[in-house]
Amino acid sequence: MQSEAMQEKVHFPQLKQLMHEKLHGKYAVIAIYYNYIFDSEYDLALREWDKLHYQNQIKEYIYTIAHKLQAAVFIDDMVSFFIVTSRDMLDTVFFKQQEHIKLLQFGQQLDIFRVFIGIGLGNNMLEAKSRSTMALNNAIQDVETRAYIADNEAKAVVAAISDSINRLNNLHDIAKQCGLSINTLRNIKEALEKTNNPVTSEALAEVTGLKIRSINRIISKLEDIDCATVVAKENNGKGRPARIIKISLP
Repeated sequence: MQSEAMQEKVHFPQLKQLMHEKLHGKYAVIAIYYNYIFDSEYDLALREWDKLHYQNQIKEYIYTIAHKLQAAVFIDDMVSFFIVTSRDMLDTVFFKQQEHIKLLQFGQQLDIFRVFIGIGLGNNMLEAKSRSTMALNNAIQDVETRAYIADNEAKAVVAAISDSINRLNNLHDIAKQCGLSINTLRNIKEALEKTNNPVTSEALAEVTGLKIRSINRIISKLEDIDCATVVAKENNGKGRPARIIKISLP
């Protein structure tokens, strides 16, 4: 059952104003939980490889965020993380540099992956930790929003992310971020509609008419902004296994 203690919706572009005007607390704890939903058992070995690959990616990414926040990280049951930091670092780094949006995007590279964020504020670490858990529990129950903030025991504030993510996910913004032309992205998008996605570099090169080297360069740029990720490897018995890549374009 979803908690009765919540329902004031805000969008992340308004979050900085919210943090200054309404939320209180000297310390901050960011609770992060991730999981995955596999409905297919077409290849159990590949599925386990996907899980391990995702686990390692998430763990590395969370420690990268913690480094930026000059924060400590605590791991609970291998799928939950707590980043302990200050309110100032939360505001000036985690929110101002949009690390919250990047984390949610990174954690949801494929439909089978899930990541949730609960942020707790308090005048001491115990308060912040307790409220981060409360916020995280609300986030897990809200699969659409996936991020909550709490600064007292009576409420959790919904932090809606959909608008911010949609602004980042159009071809023009992606082209600008990764240094590719809009025509190149349209060519890739049209090719994905004609072939499978996830796809190999070889298959994408064949459909687009581009050279493998060019395709790999494009994929590398898309990987840098989390619009492409390796989800498996295919061994055809010749040379190195081919990477199977999921490409996400709006």
